Amino acid sequence: MRGAYYDQWRPAVQPARLRDLDRFLARVNEKLAGVRPLDARDATHAVLRVLCRHLDRGQVLKVLDALPQPIRAFWPLGAVPAGTGARGAKMSAAEARETEASRGKAGA
Repeated sequence: MRGAYYDQWRPAVQPARLRDLDRFLARVNEKLAGVRPLDARDATHAVLRVLCRHLDRGQVLKVLDALPQPIRAFWPLGAVPAGTGARGAKMSAAEARETEASRGKAGA
């Protein structure tokens, strides 16, 4: 049953707590090992752009808020379409960057 919802999901295994970008990209590269040669950085950026295109802006901002700062900074915010933010306010990509910058300062 679990395979119907989660590919390679194992409840006993805890998620990796990757806090820096290099370790995160190394893990992506590790998981791409059996696939045709891909650059982990390019592949990750492509996936993040697809998420931005298909997820509600508010959901993207919630995901960003949950990520460690180095990985959050890697997210291509320009790919996040302007639209309704997490609190229902209209936000442009520039406003999202300002919000992100203020989050970074608050976490410092």
